[in-house]
Amino acid sequence: MDQILHVAYKVFPDSAAAKGEQAPAEAERANVEQIAIANIMKGVHW
Repeated sequence: MDQILHVAYKVFPDSAAAKGEQAPAEAERANVEQIAIANIMKGVHW
């Protein structure tokens, strides 16, 4: 389980707000890997 959570952690980078930057004009979009992890691990964290 720890390995799966580690992969999920690496797949989702920090947002612009977390980095202390202003968000770009267009919203950040999820890529295929992010969508797959979110579908596999449904819950309050995603």
